[in-house]
Amino acid sequence: MKIKLIGKNNKGVFSTKEYVIGQIVYTFSPQYIKQPTRTSIQHNNKHFEDSIGRYLNHNCEPTAAIVSNVKGIHLLAIEPIIKDDELTFDYNTTESKITNPFLCKCHGYLIQGNDV
Repeated sequence: MKIKLIGKNNKGVFSTKEYVIGQIVYTFSPQYIKQPTRTSIQHNNKHFEDSIGRYLNHNCEPTAAIVSNVKGIHLLAIEPIIKDDELTFDYNTTESKITNPFLCKCHGYLIQGNDV
């Protein structure tokens, strides 16, 4: 995985190889925090920061999803991913409330979080 600058102020995570649907792309090393931040990820009503996860961007039609099993919390390919594809997930699938709501570039509506 590599982190690239997108535009003037944003960064994103990009694949360095190919993945098939259902393949684990990344396993998070969660550092749990008490209060959510703009870059934290919510899982099971707890928020965590991760050195790669902090740069994952939202997309309404994402390439990946946040899943967990007994081995940890993972980023799972839900679309075929080729080298240099941006890795994204739908923030509404994990966040009950977005710390910094934003206007979604995918469909133009405000992303505020859902009851997950």
